[in-house]
Amino acid sequence: MSRQAYLPDLIRFNLTGGLELLGNLGEALHEGRISTQSRITRLVRLKLEGDRAADPSASSSPPLCRPVAIVTGANSGCGFELTKALLQAGYHVVLACRSATAAEAALDRLRQQTDLDDQMEFMELDLASLASVQNFCTEIRRRFPAPVSSTASGPGQGQGGALQLLVNNAGIMNTPYARTEDGFESQFGVNHVGHFVLTMNLLDLLEESSPNGRIINISSNAHMGVSRLNLTAWEDPQQYNSMLNYGLSKLANLLFTRSLHERLVARRAASPRRGHVTVNAVHPGPIATDLYRYTPLLNKLAPLLRAVMLTPAQGALTMVYMALSSDVKDVSGQYYAALHPRFSSDLGADMQAAQQLWDYTVKKLKSTNIPVRNLD
Repeated sequence: MSRQAYLPDLIRFNLTGGLELLGNLGEALHEGRISTQSRITRLVRLKLEGDRAADPSASSSPPLCRPVAIVTGANSGCGFELTKALLQAGYHVVLACRSATAAEAALDRLRQQTDLDDQMEFMELDLASLASVQNFCTEIRRRFPAPVSSTASGPGQGQGGALQLLVNNAGIMNTPYARTEDGFESQFGVNHVGHFVLTMNLLDLLEESSPNGRIINISSNAHMGVSRLNLTAWEDPQQYNSMLNYGLSKLANLLFTRSLHERLVARRAASPRRGHVTVNAVHPGPIATDLYRYTPLLNKLAPLLRAVMLTPAQGALTMVYMALSSDVKDVSGQYYAALHPRFSSDLGADMQAAQQLWDYTVKKLKSTNIPVRNLD
């Protein structure tokens, strides 16, 4: 496909980003730069108070009975800030990261900032390798099995507490063309397929482990720069455009959220004893992180853009809200940004496109011989 054919989508993609940066500046001026940290602290406090009200013994729970959260890409950026808040809110957090070196450095920083060493651990997860994803899920299921009770109301009976939260945060952006270990275009493979397999292979564990489990998928307004679900763009190197393929992968995160929500509703209707699990997508906003390292123009303009880009803590705020707030415990299938539900593009709410993506993903996964649970 020619560059001219891509031009409308490229214009839309860049216009969306530019308008969002202007919006960030206006919002910062309007709010008078209210402390992000004070908001996060308040969310943590309200979570702890709610837990104590529901169960007075919660504050004295032994470490092995803490609720468990998994955060992919927890070693830096928004993932790191979210992990810190979850630790402070009483979770045992699994830092699911590709690099052991980066994860250990993050653990050191978290120990220094929280003094909560017994609540965190690193487990290797390479989303570009479905074998790695499978091994990770097997270990999680061994370490944190579902409660013996079928009502999903108690702590796990293994070496840890019960899984209550999965945050699919890791991602890559605007990378040169490459393929994952299993042959997927890298942005599609890491941002969507890896998280799809991770989520589906842990879905029944979430349902059985908690009466109110939560899944959070990190999407982006970059999906608005995509005018159609072009499945061949993930297969044909000649069609590859790093920005548009990134937007497609973020559209996939959103459509996966829409599809999974409908399936969760159907699964619980068929078996009411399952725990209630919600799934939502979050747009953190344009954030000053190393995610832009493959975007030369943004790297060159970084000193100017930092004035209007969000800090990692600011980007994590809505993620923390969706993970901890009782206000959204029953909200599912939605797209959130800046603490509020937001409209996606029409394509991002198109259930026919969502089904098309689901079918395409499942078909491609069958060719890998990697087992995927809970597809019925």
